[in-house]
Amino acid sequence: MKGLMRSDLYAELCEAEENHWWHRYKRAMAKQILEELKPSPGKVLDVGAGGGKLLSELQKKGWQSSGVDLEPKAKQQSRKRNLNIQIADATKKIPFKTGSFDAVFAVDSLEHMKSDRKALEEMKRVTKPDGVIYLSVPTYPILSSYWDKMLGHYRRYSKKNLKHLATSTGLKIERLTYYLSFLLLPAIIVRLIKKILNQNKVSDFQTMFLPWLVKPMLKLFTQAELVLLKKVNLPFGLSLICVCRKN
Repeated sequence: MKGLMRSDLYAELCEAEENHWWHRYKRAMAKQILEELKPSPGKVLDVGAGGGKLLSELQKKGWQSSGVDLEPKAKQQSRKRNLNIQIADATKKIPFKTGSFDAVFAVDSLEHMKSDRKALEEMKRVTKPDGVIYLSVPTYPILSSYWDKMLGHYRRYSKKNLKHLATSTGLKIERLTYYLSFLLLPAIIVRLIKKILNQNKVSDFQTMFLPWLVKPMLKLFTQAELVLLKKVNLPFGLSLICVCRKN
């Protein structure tokens, strides 16, 4: 079923969320952009919060952290981190008052939602005037695979349709850029090899990257990209970031 991740993969994801460089890098990117736009801590909401690792890190920086997730297991995970994650469908109602948050995150969440527009409208509603909405989504519909379905993805995004989604919801786009650019070619090669070997059902968590992309190289690439993204937008990558402001 699209929307909800397969239950056995959710446990795998929560374990990977703690230490896997992929998740650590995505959190580092989100925190870097937040610090640039909202240097003073306020109230933050994570839509599709999962186990709540991002919220936990923001809470340590002084942010008042709340989250929502469609997966009931998210609440169990959040208790371990002393977080407030509520089970709710963001496409129907985010259970917080209008104008409650200085910043709202949806990191790899919109693709899980049947109506991403309704979800974004709800995110906008609970954001304070002049508040920030940070979106991160997977790119290139051509890369859609068996595991997109198993992970509960309805879609992948192009830069054009993500921009249209944000502007049609009445949000002002402040930043729209690709990232994880150094992994685009390896990801294409991995998907191609899996297809040739008829290994499409092997978990992407296990075969996400080629063996020569060892940890020291990954650390170097991610640190370089973090620095680069402070100055420029990137023309390609495995993921897209759209940073919006509520007028």
